[in-house]
Amino acid sequence: MRLEFAHVLSQLRRFDETLDQVDAVLRLTEDPCVIARALRKRGYVQFERGELREAFKTFRKSQTYEPKSPVARNELQLLFGMMQDAGLPPADFTPPPTTQSAHACSL
Repeated sequence: MRLEFAHVLSQLRRFDETLDQVDAVLRLTEDPCVIARALRKRGYVQFERGELREAFKTFRKSQTYEPKSPVARNELQLLFGMMQDAGLPPADFTPPPTTQSAHACSL
């Protein structure tokens, strides 16, 4: 429920409140699928705020909980390209894999 509320808040561009809801979700759950979704929401907010490096790291962290997420993979590919174009990626950043694979969590 909180993630749905966070989604609505993010669509209204109320990003501080969105992150408050995401933080609450992360405190209240141990479900890896929910944690992955919450981290992707945080990454979305960071992206919208222009915090590309932070967003990249957050989407990468979400893959710890849902390694085969096509959403995280697609966002990482987009972010990597944007960071490369802006001259931002440090040498230790590698492009995310481009292979398609099924994910364990339902959307």
